[in-house]
Amino acid sequence: MTEPGGERLATVLARLQRAFIANGANGKQTEAELADAMQLERAARKEALERAGHPLPITPAMLHAIERGTLCTTFALEAALLWRDSAPGSPVPREPGTLPSRPILVLHGVTGSGKSVAAAAVLAQTTGARWASGRTLLECYVGSFGETLQRRAVLQTSKLLVLDGIGDERPDRAGDMADALLDMLAHRTHRRTILTTRMSDQLFARRYPSPPLGSLFVESADLVAIPTGDMRKAAP
Repeated sequence: MTEPGGERLATVLARLQRAFIANGANGKQTEAELADAMQLERAARKEALERAGHPLPITPAMLHAIERGTLCTTFALEAALLWRDSAPGSPVPREPGTLPSRPILVLHGVTGSGKSVAAAAVLAQTTGARWASGRTLLECYVGSFGETLQRRAVLQTSKLLVLDGIGDERPDRAGDMADALLDMLAHRTHRRTILTTRMSDQLFARRYPSPPLGSLFVESADLVAIPTGDMRKAAP
């Protein structure tokens, strides 16, 4: 998955560091190029977040840390980055014997376990990404005309889609949510989707007892249970 601005930051840094060693006399110029590359990367992350199409439910401090690339490492973040880097076609080498990640990543854990922050960190490094809450997803299926269809199409065709807070809808809308999820994910078979929820996989299956939806998750989703704990901290 290619980050905004072209090359991945690690590639840019490695290239500039090699140039710094090879051109000691031009060290100051190379340091300036390195600083410029890092600034461009931060700007690209900020732009990706701003273009997500939905206000992210993340504190300003966390958003700033995502833009700077200074998030503290959490279980959720490591899992999300591993899923991203092990996608089919990813330039990041996989460990021998490991399989490519599936198109859907489901992060489930309690409030404060870092699910949304991890999803936002991946989104910030992806061009053409979109963010939608469960409520937004349901609103996209209220009707079949005009703006509703346009909003639905944008989510269906985005390179990466984050569906945040699935399961937070009213209990009487659970059937509508199951239908909306099934349709949305069926249209995204060859695209990447991150879904966050406070429900365990067992509770998820009970809330949405749709056999087609269940089969889709069995075949196409990587399920990650995040250990309990409040991890909403930005790096100093």
